[in-house]
This record gives sequence, structure tokens and C-alpha cells, in this order.
Amino acid sequence: MKELFQTSAKLKGAANISYNLASQLTDLLELRGALQRAEEAAAHRKATGTKQIVGRHRPR
Repeated sequence: MKELFQTSAKLKGAANISYNLASQLTDLLELRGALQRAEEAAAHRKATGTKQIVGRHRPR
């Protein structure tokens, strides 16, 4: 019975670690997408010779 509780505790710990890693991966993917959009916008501005508009938020 003691082994069952120990195994259960280890599985819960592994599940918590897996959840935290998945959460961090999601955050990193969102940041990568934002960075990619910013790089594309900068490249477009450079190609067209336009300046960045600061202080305005456009809806997505």
C-alpha cells in the first residue's frame, strides 16, 4: 500500500512538471508569433519606406 501512495505521488509530480512545461511552451510559441509579426511589419515598412506609427493599436 505504501508503494502505491509513493507511485501516486511521483505521478502527480510528473503531471505537474508536464503541465508547467506545456504552459511555458505555449508562452514561447505566442512570443515567437509576436516576434515574427513584428519582423514582418519591420520588413514591410523598410520595403515600402513607411514609418512606424507609434501609439496606435489596430485590432487583429
